[in-house]
Amino acid sequence: MKILMVVDWYNKGGAGIAAKRLADSLANMEHDIFWAVAYTEQFEANIYKYSDTSFLFNLSNQATQKLSPLLADQQLAKQNSHNLLSIIKQIKPDVINFHNIHAGRLPGDMPTKLSINHCVVWTLHDMWALTGTCAYSYECDAYQTTCHSQCPHAAASPAMPGELVPKAHRLKLDAAKNAQHLALAAPSRWLAGLAKKSMYKKFAIHAIANSIDLNFYIPLDKRACKQSLGLNPDETILLTTNTDPSNVRKGTKYFIDMPNQYDLPKLTWISLGKSASPIHLPSHISHHQLDAIRDNRLMRIIYNAADLLVVPTLADNLPNVFLEASACGTPSLAFDVGGVSEAVVNDITGWTVLTQNTQAMFEQLSFFLKMSDQEQKSLTLSCRQFAETHFLQSQQAKSYLDVFMKLKQQKMTS
Repeated sequence: MKILMVVDWYNKGGAGIAAKRLADSLANMEHDIFWAVAYTEQFEANIYKYSDTSFLFNLSNQATQKLSPLLADQQLAKQNSHNLLSIIKQIKPDVINFHNIHAGRLPGDMPTKLSINHCVVWTLHDMWALTGTCAYSYECDAYQTTCHSQCPHAAASPAMPGELVPKAHRLKLDAAKNAQHLALAAPSRWLAGLAKKSMYKKFAIHAIANSIDLNFYIPLDKRACKQSLGLNPDETILLTTNTDPSNVRKGTKYFIDMPNQYDLPKLTWISLGKSASPIHLPSHISHHQLDAIRDNRLMRIIYNAADLLVVPTLADNLPNVFLEASACGTPSLAFDVGGVSEAVVNDITGWTVLTQNTQAMFEQLSFFLKMSDQEQKSLTLSCRQFAETHFLQSQQAKSYLDVFMKLKQQKMTS
């Protein structure tokens, strides 16, 4: 089968990495994989950039951006759409598998419009496909009918002026009415459930968990990993994947509040990414702030060095970090939001606690810190066993192939 993967970032960011892992699994099953991407740092024969535009267009678009950002975005979306259609015409794929496209400046109605003449599977990594603009609607359920100009999250990335939100949602609604050979997939049952309440409710919607390479993400000797990073092997290491407290959705401030509000023992905190503002912690909390890690081998060591991954996100689908940590035998602590509890299962791969409740997070962390060595080793084992059961690459690939084949057969008989 010839499969075209469409995503904004190639092998970068949560959606891009998840798409690449799926594609690799499909390629291992001898299917032909092609890519249409907006941004890439790799250039191979099967990778096409739909954001490639001429020098004159880029120059013109930059000038228009200064005068009218909205018009510039519309022009870019139109140009990118034209480029993607040219790629599709050249490749002639059996199935087009869309992933995140909002950062790539493609119109939100393009996947559904293409489904009239092509088999399209749209993999959702957040709520953007369902809404006027927001990636997460939190308490708002307007997307189930019509998004409005008073959208409470219009300013969040991907931002849009509130008055344009109803039109953006209407475009998706109208396109969904005419869609034909379309199916949706989501890494979590939570997000699949939201899709079933949206404009796509009449289409097949599948919950298919993301996967990881379980031969690469494996448990390693924890003490040796700590020592290789220059850390005290006898000290508890906490890991977070976001540092900046100004990023409201990531909820880092709730983690930072803990040692300032409650009596935590001496420990080391490793955080990934930079913070726009200084972070003040008690002197007995050692903080190592790292840049985003692109080296998977180093990231594997960090997961194994950590005793606990703490992710206080306030809205999320099902982040890859939970899968990777679990495969390395490292438990997680997180707020119970979105699809998080589908990977962070209480007493099996860690714990979830009430959202935005710093005290609940502190109490669960304290419980973990008091666990015996044997109890922690048992938790490490159950983390790995859960990953081996739920995040197999072959299992994910077979589930997607089943969706692809059903769509293709439906199209042939329609």
